[in-house]
Amino acid sequence: MRIPCNFSSRGYWCSKNFKDQGVFVPEYKRNPVFHGIRYNPIGFQSRTTWSARIFVGFNIGLRQGFTLKNLIALVRRVRIEQTGLPNSTFLTQKGIYTYTSGKYAGKFTQEKGAQVIILNVPPTQVSKKDFEAQMQKLAEIIAKKFTQEQVVLEIQKNGQVQMTYGMIP
Repeated sequence: MRIPCNFSSRGYWCSKNFKDQGVFVPEYKRNPVFHGIRYNPIGFQSRTTWSARIFVGFNIGLRQGFTLKNLIALVRRVRIEQTGLPNSTFLTQKGIYTYTSGKYAGKFTQEKGAQVIILNVPPTQVSKKDFEAQMQKLAEIIAKKFTQEQVVLEIQKNGQVQMTYGMIP
């Protein structure tokens, strides 16, 4: 029989239907294995971290043309070319986009999309200037391959936006 209970100095238990209840005191002495504060191992440490967010829509015109799977494959390929590693994070989202020029000027579309998040940390860490250039190139490639009017790129320092670009193909 399994009894759900709280193993503090006095244990309280009850059955699943709450008909049977009780209190008991454990007959063993509690021996913590570790005393004091235990710290997690640190892989790296930085007072200043540069990062980028790239906002991408999946529509071509008013119809969906791409998926998250397409975006992941493209970012993986470009980041391996840039740094040797594909390290990146993706958040899916939905948005409303209003076209500003071309055949759909003035029209809007509700579209699926994603954010690509890249941190400039070891082992792929480069200078701020090189990181910004890499992100601009990546955003430009995404805009071109995904046939986007523009892709929004944010460069951040410690989570605060430092510069925003509207990258066009």
